[in-house]
This record gives sequence, structure tokens and C-alpha cells, in this order.
Amino acid sequence: MSAIEVMRLALARWDDVALARAARLAEGSRGAIETRLAALWVAWLRGEPCREEDAAAIEADAGRMRAADLVIDGASTRALALLDHDRVEEAIGVARRASRMASTEGLRGPRALAGVILARVRAVAGQSVHATRILESLGGWLPPAWSGWLASERLLASGIETAIAEDDASPAARAASAIAATLEAALRGDRATFDASAAHLRATSATLGPIARRARAAIGLLDAAIDADTLDEDVAEFVRGEGARLPLGLGGLGASGVHDDATAWILRTPGRAGRRIARAGLALAGASAISATQRRTGREDVALAMIALAGDEGVELERLHRRVYRTPYEPESHDATLRVLAHRIGARLGSAGRVHASAGRVALVVSDAVVVPDPRCALSIEDRVLHALARRGRSTARDVAAELEVPLRSVQQAIRELVEDGACREEPQGRTVEYVVEDTTYTEPTDV
Repeated sequence: MSAIEVMRLALARWDDVALARAARLAEGSRGAIETRLAALWVAWLRGEPCREEDAAAIEADAGRMRAADLVIDGASTRALALLDHDRVEEAIGVARRASRMASTEGLRGPRALAGVILARVRAVAGQSVHATRILESLGGWLPPAWSGWLASERLLASGIETAIAEDDASPAARAASAIAATLEAALRGDRATFDASAAHLRATSATLGPIARRARAAIGLLDAAIDADTLDEDVAEFVRGEGARLPLGLGGLGASGVHDDATAWILRTPGRAGRRIARAGLALAGASAISATQRRTGREDVALAMIALAGDEGVELERLHRRVYRTPYEPESHDATLRVLAHRIGARLGSAGRVHASAGRVALVVSDAVVVPDPRCALSIEDRVLHALARRGRSTARDVAAELEVPLRSVQQAIRELVEDGACREEPQGRTVEYVVEDTTYTEPTDV
């Protein structure tokens, strides 16, 4: 086995010591590029800055040597560096190009790395369905050394637990096991086990660059007892109500068997402003759940989410009306409408709380802790259709509409947009047309 092959397997296991040792075996002009590549990989594993310019230079130098595998590795590493600097759109383009090159060249090692990185980039971009499909495909042929990294990515992107090779004691495998234990305890609402598992996850991942930031974020999104001020900025912003997507590709924390359910909910406790938590942390919150109305417009749900986040001081009527009804606020015309809306919300709360309006504001006053869905974090019809297609492998629009219990026309419109975006493709089957989720690396290598 060549030095670069040993290096890739060490990277797959997140083993910086073995990686640095393998780099010393590199020889010749290729070896000089391999050593530079190893330095970037070791830095990434240790949580140190990985410079995009350095990866781009490796890619260019490997191209001049016509070393296809190193060109692909350089591009994959460049995508990682871009992702670490939150340049997500650029990372998608670079990661897709690396994956396409690896597929064209038929190189298993570079293709494995390119595929896992493309899946991570897709997850961070909020495209969890794409990430899941890529990881499912990779799981069919990746060697055991990749099992820990693959398991971590699948858990965080989709909430799906993946078996880890029995003899895998690598840092990646240990981190994946710690993530799985923490998520499982949260889903059960087992506070003691969650606290112990979360502490173990922090300790396991603290010095691991590939997972440290995401592990901290996952714990903060699951545990409402953690003060938002102690979280990393991007996670704290989401927890306080900014944005509509779970950060850092942690879509698996919002996964649910109910396809139109919110991926994040708002915990409201007496005397405090609301705080978002990922859906997987609901049982851990120990609060009464106020379910969504299932109405087509969802206006009550939007209004309830807004006042739940705001705390006792509430929300201005003008802002509430503008957000809920999407029209300018005119007191003479709209106060009666808002009073009816507030009455409906109060009826849903029951003994858990009430809606109070005064001085041009409306507030939620609760006597006990409650959690309410945040409609902004619900899956769009396009996402729901894509999830359904990914689960079914292939399907007609009519079958997807029946599964999701939404109008066929809505599904057809969503599929048209997905086809135009390249997210899925049409496959005629006699008189019917079936649709299949599409992306680079969805198929196994031809030499398997």
C-alpha cells in the first residue's frame, strides 16, 4: 500500500498520529505534494486553520504533474477549507467537481474522500436529503476504516444510526458512538444519561477538528438548560430565533417521522423569553407540547411562535399583523381580526397559559413550561417531496402525493422545480413517469 493510501485511511479514522507517520514514507516529487497534503489534513484533524489557498496550490501542482488522485484530494481538501470558513456555496461547487473527477477517473480512495466531504457540504447547505443519499451510497462500498466518519455524518445529517465496524477503536468511531448515545438519551428524555453522554461527547470531541464545533452545537440545540450566551455565535443566533435551518448541517436533530413537522420548537417557561430547541430535544425539555393546527395557512402557528419567543413583553400588534397576514396594519380594520386570532391561540393553550393584549402589544403568559412548533423551521413542500423520493428510491408524483396527503398538483409543481434544479430526474416507465433523486456519487464505483 502506498504512502498516500495509508494517509487516506488514517484521515478516514481521524487519526492524526498515524497520518503524520504515514506522511514520512512519501518519496520523490509526488511525495512532496503528498507531504503538503498531509500537513493540511493533520491541521484539520487537530482543529487548526486549513488554508484554502494551500489546498488550491496543491491541486494546481498535482495537475501539472498529471497526478489525478492528488488533484482530486486537493480539491476535496479545498472544499473542506471553504466550508470551515462558511463559504458554503463555493464549497458545494468545489466538492461536486472533486466528486465528478473521482467518478470519471474511477479512483476508489479519492472518491471515498470526495463523497464524504460532498455529503458534509450538502448537509451544511441544508440539503439533508442529498447528504443522506450520498452517505447511503457510500455505505455500500466504503472499507471499514471509514465506518466511524460515515456514522457521524449520517447521524448528524439525517438522524439515522449506522453500524460501526466492531474492531474500530479509532477517534472517528469513538466520536460517532458518543454522538449516538447523546442523541438516543435526548430522544428518550433521560436527563441523567444525557448529561453523562454529553459530557463524554465533549471530552471525546474536544480536540477533534472534524467534529468539535458540531458536537458543541448539537448539545446546545438539544439541551434547553444551556444558556444561549454560552453557545457559539451561529448556534446562539438560531436558538434565539434567527434563521430557519438547523445550523452546521445538523438536520438529523430535527428529523421526524411526521414529514411536515417543525425541525425546531420553542420552549417557553414562566418569566423568560422563548428558546428554540431541536426536535430531538423535546422529550428532554420536559414541557407540555402545543401541536401545530394543521391548517393550510398556519397563521395561528406563526403568531404563537412569535409571541412565545418574545417573552412577557410580547410583540407589537403592527409587527405581528405584518408577519402573520403579510399586509400593512390598520388598527380600525385589523384589531378585531387579531383579537379572534388571540382567542384561538388562548383556547389551544388551555390551562398552560393565556394571551394578553395591551398598549399595542400582545404577549404570551404561561403558568407552566410549554413547547410550540416554529413554522419557519418546517420542511417546505419541495423538501418533503425530496424526502419521500429518497425514501422510496423511485416513485410517481401520484404515489408521493398519497403518502404526504397533499394535493397532486402541489407535488407536481414541486417535482418540476426539483427537476429544473437537478435534484431529481425523470424516468419514463410505459405510460407513467417515475422520479429519482439525483446527485453526484449516488451510485457505487463500477469496479466494485
